[in-house]
Amino acid sequence: MKKTIFITLCFLFSTVSGLSVQGVKAEKFADATAMRLMRSISPNTGNTPSANVYNWDFDTNTQRYTVNIGATWYARKCLMCSGESRLEIIGYLEVNRDGTNPEFLEISRNQAVRDAWSDRGVAAVVAAGAMEVGSAAESRN
Repeated sequence: MKKTIFITLCFLFSTVSGLSVQGVKAEKFADATAMRLMRSISPNTGNTPSANVYNWDFDTNTQRYTVNIGATWYARKCLMCSGESRLEIIGYLEVNRDGTNPEFLEISRNQAVRDAWSDRGVAAVVAAGAMEVGSAAESRN
């Protein structure tokens, strides 16, 4: 009886709080994407990358995540420039469960990103190798 109540409470807590193994992993992939974008677009002045996960899905048949994200960070236009701008790119990340084969479809970018990258796309930046979500290389802490 106690075990059943405990399992039920754990399930309810994880459902209500939105925590799931796939959900946490989707957020980590989104964070890694924000880091990659910041390091490529603003390699010298970018800071405080973050990712807003608007929604996500995990396809059990293909073992792939689809994550709708808004990646944001702050950066100066150049090393000697003063003042920072907020850069934001919104799009869909698709990635295998193990972090391999990441693909990014950009939906929009704000004016600060357009100023920094004008006509260059971001898909190749995100697709540059597997995402190791637990590694120091992609970590922002």
